[in-house]
Amino acid sequence: MPELCSIMEKAYNHLIMNGLPHDAPAVVDDFKKLQARPKHPEKVPAWAGAVVLLRKVLDIPDSEGIIPMDEHADEDFLRFGKH
Repeated sequence: MPELCSIMEKAYNHLIMNGLPHDAPAVVDDFKKLQARPKHPEKVPAWAGAVVLLRKVLDIPDSEGIIPMDEHADEDFLRFGKH
């Protein structure tokens, strides 16, 4: 769970820093105005550091049912998959 929070923080902050805040409307009429708003980056919640890691790494297959090998895995997921 803490790993997922970290990955979500990275994804949300990418959007936020590019001018798309959480409360952005579904249809943006004036993107420049939206980008000019103050940016408030996300932070991993404090409780995430207290979560006990799983003893066994959970392998999640792709859409074809294949478990990706390390050389094909996303670097963020791979980084958190090694305990």
